[in-house]
Amino acid sequence: MPKIKRMLSPSYPAVTATEFYGDNVFLLEDDWLLVMEYESRPLWEDFFRYNKYVSFAAERLLKEGIRVVNVVIAVLYTGDVKKTAHELNLGGLHIKLEQIYLSKFDTDLLFAELKTKVEAKQRLSDTFFYKTVTYPPRNNPANLHYFRRADMALF
Repeated sequence: MPKIKRMLSPSYPAVTATEFYGDNVFLLEDDWLLVMEYESRPLWEDFFRYNKYVSFAAERLLKEGIRVVNVVIAVLYTGDVKKTAHELNLGGLHIKLEQIYLSKFDTDLLFAELKTKVEAKQRLSDTFFYKTVTYPPRNNPANLHYFRRADMALF
């Protein structure tokens, strides 16, 4: 073991809120915890924020008598994010992310379907609407404009 460089205070005064604002946290049927986050600008500090979300959620569930058996942290990245760090390994603290890059989705088919539905004045299902606001329009400015116009017109 390396020599001690300096002793740190074991007291960490901090102002904390009683609520945290993660994007989505799910308790799955097998008592796994799924933390789902949406990011447009990935930062190194995100790993520590995700760790807090997991700690808060698992502690709250433990107070309800539910012991979380495994954790999955899934991060959905916006279309402009192509690659980012997927793991933080500090020895005793190891956080690994499941990553979903919207930039890898081919949305040309989605765009064609949206255009057909809009022109036929069909109402979009919640699922389809969600896809239109989360999937990137594949670097096509005309598609992007159409997606936005359709979203506003239909709702």
